[in-house]
Amino acid sequence: MIKRKDGFTGQSSIILPGSLIQEMIKDNILNQLYLTDVGFYPNAYSHNRERKEGAPERILIFCVAGKGWFQVNQERKEVSAGEFFILPPNQMHAYGADRDDPWSIYWVHFSGWQSEHFALPDNELLGIVELRENDSRITLFEEIIQILGIGLSTENLSYVHFCLGHLLAMFRYNRIYDRGIRSTPRDVCETAMVFMQSRVYHKLRLDEIARAVNLSPSHFSALFRRRTNRSPMEYFIYLKIQRACHLLDTTTLRIKEVSSSLGFEDPYYFSRLFCKVMLTSPSDYRKKHKG
Repeated sequence: MIKRKDGFTGQSSIILPGSLIQEMIKDNILNQLYLTDVGFYPNAYSHNRERKEGAPERILIFCVAGKGWFQVNQERKEVSAGEFFILPPNQMHAYGADRDDPWSIYWVHFSGWQSEHFALPDNELLGIVELRENDSRITLFEEIIQILGIGLSTENLSYVHFCLGHLLAMFRYNRIYDRGIRSTPRDVCETAMVFMQSRVYHKLRLDEIARAVNLSPSHFSALFRRRTNRSPMEYFIYLKIQRACHLLDTTTLRIKEVSSSLGFEDPYYFSRLFCKVMLTSPSDYRKKHKG
C-alpha cells in the first residue's frame, strides 16, 4: 500500500500495489469490479492532471466544495459542489481545481468487467447529485479509505468490492437515490411516476398522464421509454400488479374484489395480466409463503 502526497492539508489517498491488482484480476469475484486508487483532496489548490493517453481505469471525481474543471476531446466543462464526472478509460483527458476557489474532491479509479455499467447514460460525463449534510456517498468514500488504510487483507478487499458497487450505483443511478431523500420530483418522468402511483386504484389513459406533465402523448412516451425501457402504460400496469400483490398478501379480499379495487372491470383480464407479470396466477401467488 502506497500513500501518495500531493501536499493538500488533510488529504488521504491510497494506491493498491500492481501485484495485488493482478491477483484481483484473477479472482472470479473481485475482477467484476475493483478499485486501483481512491482518495480525498480538500481545498486542492493547484491540483491538475493531464493524461494524453488517458488512464486504463474509469475515473470518478466528486466535487464536494469549491470549483474545478475537466476536459475530454477538447471539450471543457466547469464543475462545482454537488457535481461529479466519470471519465472513460484510455481516452485523453485533463482536469484541475479552480485557481480562485479550488475544489475539494473525493475520487476513485475503478475497473473490472462490470465497470462499464457505471458509465453515465447517453455518453454524458457530468452528473449532478443533491449534496446534503452527512451525505451517504461521502460516508461510503470515507469508509472505503479507512478500511483500505487498515490493511489489504482478502477480507478487506472483498468488503470494499461490495462497498464500491454500492457507491458507484449511488452516482450512476443518482436520480433513484436522490428521489428517496427528496420530497419533490426532479423531472417529468418522476412527476409522471408519482402521478401514476397516486392513481393506482383508478383507470388512466396515456393522454391523461401526458397532460399531467404538460407534454404531448408521443413526446412523453418517448421520454418515458428512454428512461425506464417501458411504455408509460406498461409501467402503470406493473404498479397495479405490485399493489395487487400487496392486497393479496395483507387482506382477505377475494381476487374479484382485488381486481375491481384496482380499476379492472373484467377479473379474467386482471388474472391474465397478473400471470403475465408475476408468472403465476393470483390464487397460486396468495398460497405462497413470503418473508
